[in-house]
Amino acid sequence: MTARISLDPPRSVLYRAVSWYSNRTYGKVIDPVRAAAHHTGVLWAGLRFELSAGRWRTCARAPMPRPA
Repeated sequence: MTARISLDPPRSVLYRAVSWYSNRTYGKVIDPVRAAAHHTGVLWAGLRFELSAGRWRTCARAPMPRPA
């Protein structure tokens, strides 16, 4: 399957740092990182979310609705 976005983004400083982390964590630069690197804001947002999710202990549960 081919991607609609080229997976060869510009080699910015942010992309190089994120690709280093991805390579260290997963053994390769994963495709979502390569696709998000075309837009710096999207890459920052994804990076912030993934780092914060790594610190979660549990997922918050939504309250159950009361039966009528």
